Order: sequence, then structure tokens, then C-alpha cells
Amino acid sequence: MYEFLNGLDGDLVANLIRRFQNLWMHGVVEAENETAEEKNPWIFEIRHEPCGMPLAEYQKNAGHLRAIQHFTDLLCRLHPLNEEDLYDLHRMIIGKAATADPLEPIGAWKTESNGTFVNRAVDVHQRKECIYYQYADPADIPCLMNRWLTLYNHEMESTHTMVGAAGSYAKLHSTFVWIHPFFNGNGRLARLLSNGPVLKAGFPPILISAGRRRYYYKALDAFKLTNGRAERNTDLNLCDESLVGFCQFCRSCWRDTLILVAEARQKQEARNRLRENRNPHASESIA
Repeated sequence: MYEFLNGLDGDLVANLIRRFQNLWMHGVVEAENETAEEKNPWIFEIRHEPCGMPLAEYQKNAGHLRAIQHFTDLLCRLHPLNEEDLYDLHRMIIGKAATADPLEPIGAWKTESNGTFVNRAVDVHQRKECIYYQYADPADIPCLMNRWLTLYNHEMESTHTMVGAAGSYAKLHSTFVWIHPFFNGNGRLARLLSNGPVLKAGFPPILISAGRRRYYYKALDAFKLTNGRAERNTDLNLCDESLVGFCQFCRSCWRDTLILVAEARQKQEARNRLRENRNPHASESIA
């Protein structure tokens, strides 16, 4: 795991992880607020006071960071991801910013139906109408999430190429959001959990920045309309055709972190050349 960090000096690894964390955290911010990085890019690294950031927003982001750190710890375990793990991550994701509400349980499956509005094309001229899309019924959540956890653990046990890892991310991500097992925080959890197979395969995470959020919602809306509502007996092993659009979007987002790794590699190679020039005999074996 984390093979993409192999061969990098400690300071380059630390800097890369910080940049990933900040990119990951700024993805929490909604698309209409795309200035978070300019406002306070290192708040999650220094862990000081909110520094002018609204307290609720700070708590939300700090909770998400704890969830990221806990999830990376879970990846090092030997036993499969289970329901309690999801509950723990949900508690961290929601954090202290939320008020106790029996209709919005934290660390438990949702108890009330919920949904969202999506745009649907109505004719060949691409005119659209806004319709209400309802997520899975609360009564179907335990069965569906048991199936999702089976899918997740299967993907974690598989050996993935780069193409396969992107496909695994898209499948886990889209089906989690499709089910929508919690009252809130589902998108943040989906973007976190779906990176499990990606990281285990040795690749950097796929991170969806706030600036891409508009296209993210559009790709997920297309997925929902193609597959309808998830129900108790829904098969989560979907055909590749229904995932093509969302998978392409995810792969386009992946370029951001792949570029950061490539830049770190270039710096490392430059350092290695400099070290060799300073000590040309260092790499020679002793006879």
C-alpha cells in the first residue's frame, strides 16, 4: 500500500500528504464557495483555532480530516470493512457541528425517506425538466448496505491495474450515493471509502475538488436516471455501460493527484542527480 510514496525523501512525502489532505478537504466545500484554499490552506495541518472560519464549517472540516485519518488506519487492518466501521466514520464525518435530531441519526442508517432534485432531458433539443429523485427506502438500507459491503470487500481483495482501480472507485462511489444509507454526509463518505481499492493498489487517491463539483453532480444525476431507484433486491454489480460517464469523470479528476506525484518524483530525481554529482563514487560497489 502507498507504493506511490516509495523512493521519496521524507520531506517530499510529508508535503505530498499535506497537499492531498488540503485538496481532499477543500472538496468538502460546495462549488459556490471555491475560495476556501485562498482563505486558509493550511488550517488542517496546523490544527489551531478556526482562524476566522465559521465554527460550524471548521468543525465539519476537522471531523472530515479525522475520518480520513481513521480510514487510512482501517486500510492497514487485516479484517474486512463492516457496518460498525461505517457508523464510526459517519460520526466523524458529521462531527460536532450537527445538533441531535432523532430524524437525522448520526452513526446509524437513516430512518426517514429522502431524495434530491435532478435535471432530466425531455426531448431531442436537450430541454430539461427538474424532477424529484427518491433514494432507497430506509427499510431497504440494511439489505442494500450488506450487499455494498460485500462488494467493497471483494474490490479490496482484488488486484487492480490503474484502469481497474478507477473502475472500482467509480462503482463503489456511485452505488453508495445511489443507496444513500445515511440521512446526510453520504457524498463525503462515498468519496472517502471508494479510495480504499485505489490506495491498496498502490496509487494516489482520486480527489474531487470543489471546482469540479458541478460536473460531479451532473455525472451522478445521469447515473441515477439511468439506473432508477435502488431497492431491496437491486444488484449492485452494474453493467459497465451505466458507469461509463461517471468513470470517465473520476479518471479526469485523478489527473490532479497523479500530477502532484509526478512533480514530487521529478524533484526526487533532481535531488538524486545532485547527490550523485557531489559524490560520484557513492553508487559504486566496493570490490
